[in-house]
Amino acid sequence: MSQKIDYDAIRKRVEKRVKARQEWVAHLTAYIIVNVALWAIWWLTGGNYFPWPALVTLGWGIGMGIHTATYLTEASMEQAKEAAIDREIRREKMRVYGDPDYDDSYMEKPKRRAKERERGMRLTDDGELEYEDDADSEELNVKQKGL
Repeated sequence: MSQKIDYDAIRKRVEKRVKARQEWVAHLTAYIIVNVALWAIWWLTGGNYFPWPALVTLGWGIGMGIHTATYLTEASMEQAKEAAIDREIRREKMRVYGDPDYDDSYMEKPKRRAKERERGMRLTDDGELEYEDDADSEELNVKQKGL
């Protein structure tokens, strides 16, 4: 049984995760570069006094830890949300159709094939639409029967 895949929704979710990862990597990179530079300045200026870069490292490290925790929990929360939605869909299909793998894609209106789009249509005497070549073949059948 086939399921219709929503590529746009998948792409949005993936883009969101990639953007979050890029932001986290950029934050971590800035944290490391700035802290290494501050500790180098402190060490090159003698390093005899109070290690003031520790205040920056500690404060920013707390922020970095919060960002990391948020990044990790958002990813797992989204996965849990998707799993819950899938579980509810299967439960609803089981309730309505008696089968969790029930495929209701047959209910979608089928797309017309290219060949069918090229064919012309006409209105019959009883008010229905039909393809022109079908009408021609029916007229031929009627003429052949009448002979």
